[in-house]
Amino acid sequence: MNNPLSLKSSKRFLLLPDFTPEVIEPNMVQLKNINHDGKAVFSPGYFYSGAAFLSPESRKIVVSLREMAGKCLGGGVLASRDLEWIGKGMAGEKPGQFFPKKKFFGYEDTPQSFLPSEWALFEYGLWLSPPYGEALLIKYDDVLAVTQTLTQGRDKHIQIDGNFGQQITEIHGQANATAMDNLLTIVGKAGVPTYA
Repeated sequence: MNNPLSLKSSKRFLLLPDFTPEVIEPNMVQLKNINHDGKAVFSPGYFYSGAAFLSPESRKIVVSLREMAGKCLGGGVLASRDLEWIGKGMAGEKPGQFFPKKKFFGYEDTPQSFLPSEWALFEYGLWLSPPYGEALLIKYDDVLAVTQTLTQGRDKHIQIDGNFGQQITEIHGQANATAMDNLLTIVGKAGVPTYA
């Protein structure tokens, strides 16, 4: 029987080859072997990290979501005032895009949030977890676009447009540039329009 909550009905997806080991624990030797030595047989065009860069609690959630969303392709920490707002029950005005103060060269390095949220990309969808409250899980079909909006020092800001339910149509976030480049690459390979 099909799970009505399953993301596997998504017309957009990115499947991990069957022979590629699923990464759940943070094992840097395994990641090096897969992404460097294994390139001859596995060349995804992105850094495959699985759930290695997620918190222990989130790694457990990733395992529990496998049947519904597929294998985890990558994930990490994200600073997001929008996700904090969602976690607080959407009380008050939605924060929206964060603009750090401009300096003579670039921007101040103050992040948009000091509370860590997390993101994970699965074969069939996207998972966003606020620092508290319920996480969002949507299939790639419901993600309209992912756009890089700002570079702030070693970080990049992104805007994810989509149908997140409860009339939420966009979520802004910030993380290190490598992680955000990886997020943009993976969702792009899954068929989601990306803009950098």
